[in-house]
Amino acid sequence: MRGAIVYIGAPDELVDTPAGPRPVAEVHAEAAENLLLNTALRRPASAAEAELLCLALFGLICVFVFARLGMRWAGLFVLCTIAG
Repeated sequence: MRGAIVYIGAPDELVDTPAGPRPVAEVHAEAAENLLLNTALRRPASAAEAELLCLALFGLICVFVFARLGMRWAGLFVLCTIAG
């Protein structure tokens, strides 16, 4: 194991990732590997579709809130959506 970087961690110590819960040591090892190999993180293939779906959904909700409750509530909804 000469020249190797070894991460040791408890297997039950999990962290939430976009790919689901994973052990902390594995996440640290992948981060170190990305830094050492100068590789970038990749977005999931479905990210663009998910972003468009959320944009359409929140846009429709905003139009509904604007039509029913007025500009102030719609503005508050937009601010909360952006903050979230």
